[in-house]
Amino acid sequence: MRVAPSRDDGGFTLIELLIVLVILPIVVGGIAVAMITSLKDQSGLQAKLSDSADSVVASSYYSRDIQSAAEVTTSTNPSGPGACRSAGLPGAVLIASMEWGTGPTVVSYYYWTPASPSTAATELFRVSCQSGGPPTLIVISHSLSKPPTGSSVVTASCVNGAACSSYAGAGGWIPTFDVTDVTIGITDTSGYQFTLVGSPLTGPQVKSPTPLAGSLLLLGDRTDLTYYLGGVFGLPPANVTVNGTVDMNSGPSSVAPAIRFNSQNDSLLSQGANSGVDVLNCNGSGVADGTACTGAWANCSFFCSGNTVTPQPKSISTAVPDPLAAWAQTNQPKPIGNGGGVNCTTRGSNWTCPAGRYSNGLAVPSNANVTFSGPAGSAYQFGVPGCNDCALSFAGGDTVTFGSGVYSFYGGLRVDGSGRSGANTLTSASGGVLFYVADGTTDFAYNDASNKVTLAAMGTGTYAGLLFWQDGSDPNNQISIAGYSQSPNTYQGQIYAPNDELDFFGFGNNVTTGPICASSMVIGGSQANIVVG
Repeated sequence: MRVAPSRDDGGFTLIELLIVLVILPIVVGGIAVAMITSLKDQSGLQAKLSDSADSVVASSYYSRDIQSAAEVTTSTNPSGPGACRSAGLPGAVLIASMEWGTGPTVVSYYYWTPASPSTAATELFRVSCQSGGPPTLIVISHSLSKPPTGSSVVTASCVNGAACSSYAGAGGWIPTFDVTDVTIGITDTSGYQFTLVGSPLTGPQVKSPTPLAGSLLLLGDRTDLTYYLGGVFGLPPANVTVNGTVDMNSGPSSVAPAIRFNSQNDSLLSQGANSGVDVLNCNGSGVADGTACTGAWANCSFFCSGNTVTPQPKSISTAVPDPLAAWAQTNQPKPIGNGGGVNCTTRGSNWTCPAGRYSNGLAVPSNANVTFSGPAGSAYQFGVPGCNDCALSFAGGDTVTFGSGVYSFYGGLRVDGSGRSGANTLTSASGGVLFYVADGTTDFAYNDASNKVTLAAMGTGTYAGLLFWQDGSDPNNQISIAGYSQSPNTYQGQIYAPNDELDFFGFGNNVTTGPICASSMVIGGSQANIVVG
């Protein structure tokens, strides 16, 4: 018997195959789209992670640099010192620099775009120079937008909302105690944006000195106010008029009275709404403040004949403190950093003197026309710390204009007008000046010179209102601010010399000053009319 072979009916029908052919591309296509999208997201995420890592690295370097720097600048061509540069970055654009003044050490930030290929992206570089060694380069941010369309923008903010240029010294450098923050805005090729922000740990400074406690404050513990050669031999007396309070910290002593008149008819007058003459322990200890100095008044003053003090002095039991002592500890003008000094240019008798450091001082000959020509707010330095023979001096017959700014003296200031050339004429330009004497004597009456002086303090900024600051610890470094001249001499601003003597020497002086804080004050010569405050 023959058996027929079995037949398997398994498999796909035509309809099933058609259905699969229709659905399969849809499923596979969806899976492909999902995978492509995932890969794209991963690529974008990696780019964002890279951008974020750049911002972290850049911020780490930048914030520490700004925090610790002594000076910063956003100048594209700073000097004294210059920026840290590298030949390996041709065409790089300087953004900002910091310097530490030791060595010196300078760090500069650049953005740089390679010349080829044409599609190359800009990078942010940090370039460091230490003690004259070769520059060290590091890339701290990659793939930036090409300049100038927003790759890097720097903004420096200074105290009191003032333009930082008003604080910048020679070469464009700004002391960090005058800086609130410096920011750089970064945009990369993907559109990712971040901002580098650095704030100095040393700033900002107090915007201006505290007003003095009284118009005339004498801090010494010996004789505070001395008159010489006023109404002697029948000559006209010397008169001091104070618009405000007079405070003297001398205690009672027959050897060292608070006020000593050595000639006849000299006077001290306190006037105005805050008038008064206060003498420490004038009537001895334990006397209530405000007690009139009677009876024991001879123990704290010495009268010659016809001398007057108006109003009647009163006793105070506590010495008046130096109102600027705390402010002065942190606000001294800083020495200009390392680097080459500057020199005046001369054309005949005309001298043009830029801002900067005159390392050996500056000696101006007779009959010169001198202009200190830096931008408003510039820094000028004469001598260096430890140089006792580095004064700024004028020989006589000079006409001098001091451009607005801070003038630091490490060997003193000497104005001599006693020779054949005659008097010097000194004035300050609009914007005002500060004369900061770190060491040496300030002498506007050298060799009893007859000079004409009109100076005014700056009206804004850290040193607003302060004209003279004698910061030396040597009590022999006095200030002589008047000469033998009938012409008025005007010093518009506070005079601050807490450790030094302030002298007014000269016959026929007419001198007007701002408030005074000094260790002691001496009035010399006859027919002197001194107005304080």
